[in-house]
Amino acid sequence: MMVIPLGGEPMAGTMDWALGDGAAFMGAGPLPGSILVYGKREPLTNNAWRHNSLVIKAPAIFCGTLSYPSRNS
Repeated sequence: MMVIPLGGEPMAGTMDWALGDGAAFMGAGPLPGSILVYGKREPLTNNAWRHNSLVIKAPAIFCGTLSYPSRNS
């Protein structure tokens, strides 16, 4: 998921509350202050409103390379 601060919060501030909700940091997002995380959607989205942020599904291209199992596996 991508966490996007709407009020110009720096990445460190976004990380503080998002990681405190149990998310795992995956990297910096493409928007200023945004981060990519892996975790449970409900706690993040509930707390995002308190921090003037949005939580959206991140496109796969932002999450690194995709690997597919071989057909012989």
